[in-house]
Amino acid sequence: MRRSIVSISIGPELLQRVDDLADAQGVPRSQLIVKLISEGIEDDEMAVRALMNPVVMQAMTTAFRDPMVLRGMAAAVGQELSSEQLQLFHQAMSAASDAVIPAATAAGTPASTPRPKKREKRKRSKR
Repeated sequence: MRRSIVSISIGPELLQRVDDLADAQGVPRSQLIVKLISEGIEDDEMAVRALMNPVVMQAMTTAFRDPMVLRGMAAAVGQELSSEQLQLFHQAMSAASDAVIPAATAAGTPASTPRPKKREKRKRSKR
């Protein structure tokens, strides 16, 4: 597979960390950078695929529109949310939902997952 040459700008502190790690592993800098990018992109791709699922996005949007859910999440980390913060979050989730669900559907992500069939009730026989 043919590789492309790419130019990037990296701050001196981060570059030093990369160089130190490459030295410790005994690999060239470029090999380490490719490895780190590859590992990082796989994690991000998995997260994006999960979030791009319209069912997940709809569930998150529905849950996050509930002020009690948001307040409970904030309380779990020892914080409180004002009414204004709740409103802003609600607007952001609505905008994200409007953008992501059509994009996910266009990308071929299933719009919904089939629901399990309901078990039919057995008819009682009269004795």
